[in-house]
Parts: sequence; structure tokens; C-alpha cells
Amino acid sequence: MEFRDHQVLTYFKKRFGWRSFPDLKSHAYETIVLTDARKRILWVNAGFKKMTGYTPHEAIGKKPVFLQGPLTSSMALVRFKEKLKEEKPFKSTLLNYKKDQTTYLCAIHVFPLQDKKGNTTHILALEKEA
Repeated sequence: MEFRDHQVLTYFKKRFGWRSFPDLKSHAYETIVLTDARKRILWVNAGFKKMTGYTPHEAIGKKPVFLQGPLTSSMALVRFKEKLKEEKPFKSTLLNYKKDQTTYLCAIHVFPLQDKKGNTTHILALEKEA
């Protein structure tokens, strides 16, 4: 999976002119979620369906908030949004919901991706069940 993920991200790097993206070998993850600047999902890797129950087709075009529900901490979401504004890599944990509505604790490592001018154009999230 890691090789295919790297290939896809390399394609996106060229397409969007990113300076770089994280070395996937250095991070433990089950799924990758790539969003645009408006926080809409552009791509998820093959691990997304296994972890969430949702197919890539069901996720693309939505905001990741569709994975949250009544038991997701509103304070954790506020902290998450504040960290995003800093445009620096960070780690967070959120209670998410699978397609069958069971909950899971999602450990997320977020990487803002910048173009050659230094503007954040996309967000890459490496995720795994905690």
C-alpha cells in the first residue's frame, strides 16, 4: 500500500506544485486523507474503506467532519481547527464514526502542504486507529 500511496502523492505533488510531502515510511498509518484548502476530500487511500467502512467514492467531495458524531468532543474539534490555522504539522486524536455508526479513536498526523510560494494549498492527514 505504501508504494501506491507514494505514487499517488507524487502525482499530486507535480500537479499542484507542492514543495514536498512527508516521507510515508517514517509514519505509521492505516489511511491517508488528502483535502483541498476548503477542507474537501480529494483522495483517500485504499485503507480508508477498511478503517471507516466508507468507500473512496462516498468520501470524495465531502469534508472529513462527516466522520464525526454526537460523542465527538467539541473541544477537540475546536483545538483541531486552531492547529490547522497555524499551518504546521501536528498530531491529534478524535472520536470518529464508521459507516455502521460504531465509534473509533482516530490518531491523526496532519501535514499542511505548501506550493512553491509557501501557500498552504492542501492538507494531508495520516490516520490510524488509536
